[in-house]
Amino acid sequence: MNQRSGRAAQDEFKLLCSQSGITCNPSLEDDHGWDFIVEIPAPGSDNLPADKVSAPRQVLVQVKSTHGKHAKTRIKLSNALKFSQNYLPCFIVLFQYKKGERQHIYVRHFWKGLMERSLKRGRIVSVEGKPINQSMVSISFTDEDDHSGDLIDWMTHTVNTFPIEYSKEKRELAEQLGYESQNYRGEVSIGPLKGIEEIVDHQLGLIESLPVTHIKLVDSRFNIDAPTPIYEGTSGQITLRPNFSKEWTLVLQAPDDEPILFPATVRFPAIPDLPPDKFKILIETWLFNVTMVHPGEIKLTLQLEDFFNRKLPITRLNEFARLLSWNSDSILVKVVEDGLPLFSFRGNINSDIDKGISRNFANITKELLNIQTRAGVPDVEFSLFDVQNSLTKLFVFHEILTAKDVKLNFELVSEWKYENSISRLLGYLDVEVGGYNFLAVFDAPVSMQHAPGNFIEFICGQRTLRDCFVGKDANSVLSAGHTSYKEQSALYGPECFCAGNFRDYIQ
Repeated sequence: MNQRSGRAAQDEFKLLCSQSGITCNPSLEDDHGWDFIVEIPAPGSDNLPADKVSAPRQVLVQVKSTHGKHAKTRIKLSNALKFSQNYLPCFIVLFQYKKGERQHIYVRHFWKGLMERSLKRGRIVSVEGKPINQSMVSISFTDEDDHSGDLIDWMTHTVNTFPIEYSKEKRELAEQLGYESQNYRGEVSIGPLKGIEEIVDHQLGLIESLPVTHIKLVDSRFNIDAPTPIYEGTSGQITLRPNFSKEWTLVLQAPDDEPILFPATVRFPAIPDLPPDKFKILIETWLFNVTMVHPGEIKLTLQLEDFFNRKLPITRLNEFARLLSWNSDSILVKVVEDGLPLFSFRGNINSDIDKGISRNFANITKELLNIQTRAGVPDVEFSLFDVQNSLTKLFVFHEILTAKDVKLNFELVSEWKYENSISRLLGYLDVEVGGYNFLAVFDAPVSMQHAPGNFIEFICGQRTLRDCFVGKDANSVLSAGHTSYKEQSALYGPECFCAGNFRDYIQ
């Protein structure tokens, strides 16, 4: 743009603004990249009281001219970068003067496409060591940019349709464009190491950090590194964690037992061309981690630290107790995605917890879970420490409800009638664990009865739960259980022995 045609274009732009009643303030010095600061009035301000009229919106305009055949121009890179980083709306207006033709006026809003080109060009020029005020950015216009007859009206309408958050959106674009794939790139020299196994274990989180002899971190925009590193050092420790992981299901099953399903995160090392014999994965669950080197060789680490005091749902306590009861058994391990096994292998579980105690915990928590489910009470949580504190009572509770052919003895009282043959027994029993009270109303078939002296003795078959209650208020649970028991006893005839609360007979 030569100075004469440039001044003519600027004068014409000012005239167009004046004719539309738009304030157009020239930039006294062209050090900031724009020629004019134009004030666009708010829409509909004529119909509003003065105290409701919004302030005009300021926009920045650079006016260019050309006598060329094509509608295009160039602006200094320094100005383009200022347009990109200024949070006001910016426009490039081009006056095209072609001999023998009418004048054309083009306009482009300086937005994402032009911002991206300018920011990328700025990064390239910086790396090349060139001054930005001596580099240019080309801007082309299309027929859609031709607003020869409505330039000011189009600019006014466009600006008034910008959202209130326009400045925030432009700020975010200026900060984020070019960083879509990465923000930084690092170069690390790791060592000394015993072998690649250390890097694999570190990426899986099995080793906290690795030694380094040199590290460099650079800002990388549009995949172009900045000429000066953000940080550069010669020694220290580094922690590198890949994001490569999958959410799958881990299935564990011991012989003669139901499988246990654990939601699992499976982590893989991100090392190109890793030899197959060095490949290792880490399977993480809420309870334990499994490290697999290759099929048939696993190392399972139970997260037992402070576990006995940890409040957990009964379902998880039962899973934990069952898992411990498999101690030293050969178990089947499968990793499943969408119901299909990805791989499977066999392994062993070892812990310091007595296997017999674990089986007791598993059986007891299974029955408590059954009662909770029957009672329709969610979110019952306590710890294995709570179970251990109530273990004697829980063991009796479990045996009375589940033991095979249990023998029960009752001292006779005068109101009991037992002259008839007893075929069924009805009663209820409660126990407290971890601040919760569990109560079960049950009956059972009687396979044998005997009444020596002041006692009557029964041998009972499988117990059937008739009603269940769970709650933190012991009196409320007992009251509800007793009411249900009385309702149940009214349904039986003289062949049923109604024993009441079994806790009254347990020493």
